[in-house]
Amino acid sequence: MVNVKNSMNAIKLHSKKIIKSIETQSKINKTNEVVLLPLSVINRTTEPFVSLNPVDEAQRLRIEDSIKKVGLMKSNPVIIWRRKNGKKTDLVLIEGFSRCAVAEKLGITNVYCIIKDFKDAEEAEAAARYNEYARRHDDKESLFRQFEKLNFAELANQPGRLNELVAKQIEISPHTAFQWLQIEAKASEEVKAALRDGKISTAKAFESVSKEKKYSLKDKAFIRGVEFCLQQIKDNKSQDEILKLANEFLTRGDK
Repeated sequence: MVNVKNSMNAIKLHSKKIIKSIETQSKINKTNEVVLLPLSVINRTTEPFVSLNPVDEAQRLRIEDSIKKVGLMKSNPVIIWRRKNGKKTDLVLIEGFSRCAVAEKLGITNVYCIIKDFKDAEEAEAAARYNEYARRHDDKESLFRQFEKLNFAELANQPGRLNELVAKQIEISPHTAFQWLQIEAKASEEVKAALRDGKISTAKAFESVSKEKKYSLKDKAFIRGVEFCLQQIKDNKSQDEILKLANEFLTRGDK
């Protein structure tokens, strides 16, 4: 009886595997549709796609936090190239490496995919480059909007450099945070709106405020005064102390 039971269980398990394999193959045959596929059938080691999609740590942490809260989103599938090699089909990941890495880390075995056919590797690479550029562009635009909503006065009261505190809040590099702080303090509303809407890059916006010749002596004095006051607030100085130090600061500046 035991042998019969074991045999029946083995048959059931084998049948389930066959059914699952047929279902997976059926999904693989679909083009430009979002399907749920096992991570195990996805090729995540093919170049140049691996190098085009480096797993950025800050981005990975954001994705991990999002997946823990709401799970994988069907509206944000990874992109697969259905590469045919004779009778064989290879499912090559071209975009979504961070999401797959996080899913694997969290023990998620299936991910939402959209499968595409490309005529050759060159066309697949062009699509991967475009998708990566578009995604990072959207991320930057979204992050700058988050940056503008930060309470800078409150952050200035915390220990540490302001750009590092900002960087930690929205998970960007301290260098980008420094540039955005300069843009926020010095740029025109037109430049800020262009950056906010993704019409210009951070580098271009920063370039517009990093040329000293664009500022009058009055503007420079105001900027220095703001930076001075923020530093004193961060050092927990009282209002009277700040006024006294400001007078001394201005007196030194006149000499």
